[in-house]
Amino acid sequence: MQPIFKYIPDALNNDANYCAIEHGEGFMHICLLDKNNKTLIAQEYFRWALGEKDLWKPTHSTILNHVQEHSVVFDIYTHQPHFTLLPQSVVEDDKTDIDILFLLTGQKNMPVITEDIDALNLRNIYIDDGYVNTLPTTTNLSITQHFITNWLTQYSKKNNGETVIDVVFYPHYFLATVWKEGKLQLIKYLYYKTNEDILYALLQLMQYHKLDNAQTPIHILGAIELSSNVYQYLQQYFVHMHSIEAMELWKLPNALVRKCPAHLSAPLLLSLPCA
Repeated sequence: MQPIFKYIPDALNNDANYCAIEHGEGFMHICLLDKNNKTLIAQEYFRWALGEKDLWKPTHSTILNHVQEHSVVFDIYTHQPHFTLLPQSVVEDDKTDIDILFLLTGQKNMPVITEDIDALNLRNIYIDDGYVNTLPTTTNLSITQHFITNWLTQYSKKNNGETVIDVVFYPHYFLATVWKEGKLQLIKYLYYKTNEDILYALLQLMQYHKLDNAQTPIHILGAIELSSNVYQYLQQYFVHMHSIEAMELWKLPNALVRKCPAHLSAPLLLSLPCA
């Protein structure tokens, strides 16, 4: 399997001292970084059809092979749509976590993970997807977390009280985060097949949260081409829509940006604790 986006420099040196991985249904995104100099060194982005996860193997990735061979520390950020956020004060014990997920998903006896988002006094509860068990080695694995745990934690540090919708695109769905006057209103994965699906979902969010699509900014990040039909289609309805990059916080080589759009890596880079 070949990545849809890929940049690997001619030589990977010792500056490549950290790897960040995000994965979810139908995709895998891998960034090799120099944390000391805040530089993105190499990048790969794989996608596959829903329900065909067995087609992808870690050996398909040049970066993961390098990580294993050179004992590079790596973190994994998972996109698990079966999650819920609750006030920390509500969740009393692990049994409460399991009962809550059963009510939401109807699934019993599933491994449950909880993570605190202290800045918002929330607890993220989700089902472990078992991805770590598919890796050939976890010797240098530092942490495994749900993507939104870090996404919300890092955003709350920069929260300036704005009203905005962040839309992070992935191959089969997008992650929408609605902030109103700096307060979290909603964060949700929304699946789509057509441009109209995306438009309808965003307009519904605007209407439900009483936002004006002629005034409310929409930040676009992730796996979407700015020259694509879907981006141009959405621009007809949302005046203040623009892409977000991480180049103020991370250095992206020109050669990499020519092959991998800067907004592609922005969600992962902006959510890292070292951002």
